[in-house]
Amino acid sequence: MFLFLSYILYRYSGKILLRWYRAEKVASLENISKKAEISPPDMYLFDHPLPLIFTVGTGGRYAVALSSEAMDMFDKSELEILFAREIGHIKNGDVPLNTIVALFAGSFAAVSTLALWGAPFMGFGQNYDSAPRFIRFFSMGLVAPPAALVAQLLVACSREHV
Repeated sequence: MFLFLSYILYRYSGKILLRWYRAEKVASLENISKKAEISPPDMYLFDHPLPLIFTVGTGGRYAVALSSEAMDMFDKSELEILFAREIGHIKNGDVPLNTIVALFAGSFAAVSTLALWGAPFMGFGQNYDSAPRFIRFFSMGLVAPPAALVAQLLVACSREHV
């Protein structure tokens, strides 16, 4: 069951994320992708108060999403640099790797939530009982450092410089 859910999340995480942000397809990044010799990713625009840009997708179908705040903040040449950086991530294979890393780190972090929901079955969880919160904090304290270490080891800083 876990492997099936992991596959679904890996395969469709890009579409889920674009729907979450209500991103609208506006263009295709053909000029920059020709120079990188990859198929052009689609460009999506979404409303957000922070300047965000990210790449999603798997299996050769990628999309670059840009927030409206980033579109307003940067001029044309700066946006081209940002798009080139994202296309570099696509060419280097960073997007599927980052998806897998996020999946593993999220799985580690889910242990604390499972401990919280499992607390009533272990005899904890009455209204006056602070044990479920303690169990969650304790399990998160045990799980978060290894999850962060896995994420840090799998995604090296050298991959960030294209």
